[in-house]
Amino acid sequence: MSADSAQAPDRVGTPGSAGEPDSAGGPGRVGTPGSAGGPGRVGTPGSAGGPGSAGGPGSAGGPDRVGTPGSAGRPGAAPIRLLLCDDHEMVRTGLRTFLELQRDMAVVGEAATAEQALALIPRLVPDVVLMDLNLPGMPGVEAVRRIRTDHPQVKVLALTSYAGQDSVLPAIRAGVSGYLLKDVGPAELADALRSVHSGGAPLHPQVAATVLAQVAEPARDLLTPRESEVLRLIARGLSNRLIARELALSEKTVKAHLSAIFTKLGVADRTQAALYAVRTGLAED
Repeated sequence: MSADSAQAPDRVGTPGSAGEPDSAGGPGRVGTPGSAGGPGRVGTPGSAGGPGSAGGPGSAGGPDRVGTPGSAGRPGAAPIRLLLCDDHEMVRTGLRTFLELQRDMAVVGEAATAEQALALIPRLVPDVVLMDLNLPGMPGVEAVRRIRTDHPQVKVLALTSYAGQDSVLPAIRAGVSGYLLKDVGPAELADALRSVHSGGAPLHPQVAATVLAQVAEPARDLLTPRESEVLRLIARGLSNRLIARELALSEKTVKAHLSAIFTKLGVADRTQAALYAVRTGLAED
């Protein structure tokens, strides 16, 4: 296999897969040589009959590939190697088209199932797998678990349509580095991929709300019904005197409840307790 074909992205079940060059006269795909006289794909240098390699120098007079000064997002760094995993070809095509416009990213392969993605990872060595979790065959969550176990250096960014606890929490426990919904904007997706690659954990706002609600569950179990009532009134901004009047308690009893609440929630004062209650939904019970 030539040096150029080794750089070509794999596309499971699609033409030109497993390192095969495109037909003569057609544009070269990411990391493959353009045909004689033909331009390279978006983001690669169009070399006069020469190959455009990921991270390599462009042809005479042409711009360098990702990783040169002035490249968008991550100047001076190697491109982020991406593997796309979605069972809908139209989705993969749309993602590839957009991501190939990002000068700091390289789509190195595609898979339609979790099994195909797992088979490609050892050979393609992606930095990030952009994966739908609702896949035929092996569930996406199980694939995430295997990726994190067998290839801990590979990050997984979930891109799916489901934001409920039954989808979000198992994925997070399995080891996804971020979780986005498919209504995310293109720029947000690109930023999320960069964030995951650099160690971040981007979450769609709906997903973040689901996670926070789950975090709040232990607090509900910790607090007594009376302490929960006091916490809700704190979140409404009531003073100890007004809380006492509202609940027909003495101020001394209210202070005792506050002390217990602060200790159980791990907060220092009533302001932090109120913010915690609002953030986790305890203020709305």
